[in-house]
Amino acid sequence: MREPRCEIVEVATREVWQGYDPCTRAWYEALDPGEGFVKVGFGAGIMDRSWFRRSPDANVDGPVRTREFDTRPFFLCARAPADVDPGPPRRMMVDKHHTILFESGRDISLLRTAEGGLYVQVVGGAGESSPPELPEGWGFETVSLDADWIVELPHPCETFWFAGMVSFQGPIDGLPDAPGLSARSRKG
Repeated sequence: MREPRCEIVEVATREVWQGYDPCTRAWYEALDPGEGFVKVGFGAGIMDRSWFRRSPDANVDGPVRTREFDTRPFFLCARAPADVDPGPPRRMMVDKHHTILFESGRDISLLRTAEGGLYVQVVGGAGESSPPELPEGWGFETVSLDADWIVELPHPCETFWFAGMVSFQGPIDGLPDAPGLSARSRKG
């Protein structure tokens, strides 16, 4: 999952289509998704595995809807909100059914809001040299995993977006329940 993929939004429906396969920035930049669609993201997830339990318009878990852009397969992963809090960070409530897995031995970044909400980093900031600036009272935590950790993100999912395509999502229920878990905190 840590290879870059892209997303395209259908403007009229706010449906978000994600590429199944990794792509290059050059391919993404050259892509013309067609009338009524806009390119909205090119980035890499930091999880080891990821799956969408259903497309946002489905009533039960099952296969996601699919289509092609420029002969490449895409799937309907989310519905973008009509309104976005410009932040910083940008805040969006996203209609999606998303589960992610982090493998044992990894250090995972978490975001804690001033109100105590805990959010896991989902999209990385390749090339970012310093942590994002945070609002007053917010902080980062790092969790070292001694076992695999599966996170079922809530529906709808609250997402925070920082410069460089860095995103933390949740809120999650808490830290993984694993022997020997270690956590470190730092304030923003």
